[in-house]
Amino acid sequence: MYHIVIFEKTNEVEVVPSNWVKENECMWPPNKVDVVKATKNKEQPGEGWTPHRVRIIFTSSKYYFIDCVLKCFRYVGGLFRFLAFVSALLRNILTNQEIMMDQMKIIYRTVQGLKSVSEEDIGLEANLLPVADLQSLQNLEERLRKFPDFQNMLAMKGGTDTRDGVWRIMTATITNSLAKNINMRGVNGKISFKSLQLRNIVLAAVRKNRLTQHATDQEIESTIQRWLQLAPDQDGGRRERLRKKEAQIGSLSPTHAHSDV
Repeated sequence: MYHIVIFEKTNEVEVVPSNWVKENECMWPPNKVDVVKATKNKEQPGEGWTPHRVRIIFTSSKYYFIDCVLKCFRYVGGLFRFLAFVSALLRNILTNQEIMMDQMKIIYRTVQGLKSVSEEDIGLEANLLPVADLQSLQNLEERLRKFPDFQNMLAMKGGTDTRDGVWRIMTATITNSLAKNINMRGVNGKISFKSLQLRNIVLAAVRKNRLTQHATDQEIESTIQRWLQLAPDQDGGRRERLRKKEAQIGSLSPTHAHSDV
């Protein structure tokens, strides 16, 4: 007789002769023994054989028949493992889809909660933003004191995180050319962004976005500062500085006069 057994410790499935199994314990030959040959010949366990806890799942008197059953069992087991993998993959896809749907709902609620405000609503001329010079910035500051709802218009710029939100808002509000003359504290004769009413509006606008509603003042301000620092490099600013530097170096290079003798 032959049994198909499952080894409890490893969950491996094998065909073994009945004389190897006694009371749910199977004797297994050492590595030097040809297991297939030993199984077919129903060799008696001997020195070096080790006991293992097993569970019998099928029995037959014919080796070739039970060997075919084992191969089918392994095939079906592999199929079930594949199906389990596909099932886990689908669950992961569905979970990610649910997360995306939740994010879409957050964005939808954010948009629904915002009051639509245009530039005309806050007393600005159409297409004035982003402000490009000091006078326009001063005019904007005057209007912001009267129309704080400007934050709603800026919040509509969105953003997936604090950096993205600040970048969108600052780009929509101030041109790079004006940003070159602004820093957070107004050092080196530049405009202090921290003292502007616009600073409070930007902070409020970032927090209007549900995805960035917990951003701290420090986090938002450090991002604004970084945007201001990088402003000169936007719109080809870095290339222009390199061109001027190269031109300056060229003008300082010694010239050599050549004369014919």
